[in-house]
Amino acid sequence: MTEISATLLRWGTPRIFDSTVGAPFGALQRTLYRSGVEKIEETYVEEEAALEGALRTAAARSAVVCVAATDADGAGWAARLDVLRGLMAKVSRKRLTLSAKTDTLLPGGTETVVDPEGAIPLFLLPFSLPHSSRPTLLIITPGGEAVLEHLRQEIEKQIQKVFGPQAASRWVGICGVAPGDVLQWVGENLAKTAVEVKSFPAIAGVDLLFRSRDPLLLNTAMAALEARWGPSCYSWEGETLEEVVGRLLLEKQKWLAIAESCTGGRIAARITRIPGSSRYFDSASITYSNRSKETLLGVPSPLLQEKGAVSAEVAHAMAEGIRQRQGVDLGLSVTGIAGPGGGTEQKPVGLVYIALSDGRQTTVDRFLFRGDRETIQAEAAQRALDRLRRHLIGTGDH
Repeated sequence: MTEISATLLRWGTPRIFDSTVGAPFGALQRTLYRSGVEKIEETYVEEEAALEGALRTAAARSAVVCVAATDADGAGWAARLDVLRGLMAKVSRKRLTLSAKTDTLLPGGTETVVDPEGAIPLFLLPFSLPHSSRPTLLIITPGGEAVLEHLRQEIEKQIQKVFGPQAASRWVGICGVAPGDVLQWVGENLAKTAVEVKSFPAIAGVDLLFRSRDPLLLNTAMAALEARWGPSCYSWEGETLEEVVGRLLLEKQKWLAIAESCTGGRIAARITRIPGSSRYFDSASITYSNRSKETLLGVPSPLLQEKGAVSAEVAHAMAEGIRQRQGVDLGLSVTGIAGPGGGTEQKPVGLVYIALSDGRQTTVDRFLFRGDRETIQAEAAQRALDRLRRHLIGTGDH
């Protein structure tokens, strides 16, 4: 098997880590690691004039080079299309020929796949550099990383085609348990096996990449992991938590509405970044003030005055209120103190209540998160989605 390295070039203004996403490693990175990539470097290129040099440098040192815009939605992709087609031809040293599939000029050997969600193209171009024995694969889109995420199966197939079969792999997302406990278990149970395990930081948990040249051995490791950590493992194939929740809502034919306070819309943003979420997601209310909790959700004013907005009782009323007023199957609510101010000895910064109402019962969970405001909001959103997932799979574990 060929050891593969990759470079991810982001064209545009650098963006800070987006806490609406479930982990600092996006779907593209997970796809690359699962496909056999051993190392990923990430670079921002702000100016068009610097893009060619960055692309040549990346191709010289990495077997796989991915290029995407920093725009989350790929806005303005048409203006970038001609630039990227020209650069692909220069770097690969292949002539531009008319593609019958796209009716545009592309370097010979380019495979084109169109994102079904936005009609933005993805170009896959294998080639060889002069005086190099290894193949190079360009994975380029004028759109944002969402295009690469939607078409990750095509990327996996192309990597297998260009570099040959790689080790069997599984990417497991774990939420709601201490990463140290999971890693200790991995060390005690899998360290002496022929299963390679890599860990990656994740919000409110840990991501694990398992690889083995023996698929049966890999399946045995997965069975052991499921037996020990099953309910906490939300993904076995690299899906994000919001993808898993969306699939479960569809399978169960349930409609969801959300009432968010301290998370400020982060949960809804994550759910709606998944194509087709309108088939199971009804609405979200950002009820940040007491007034909005009263008028939009029907939370009683005396309850707010007696218990305070950050309380189990108010979280309970918020979840029931959003479910009843929207006429949906499930109501999810979050209220808490994200900081840095506003905390007290009785209600410190990081205190969050998450409630879920299904029409039969309403449950409330209490959490105390640590970190800055962004971290607390991100963890609260992740745990809220995980609470919903656990309800949908029928486990009461929190």
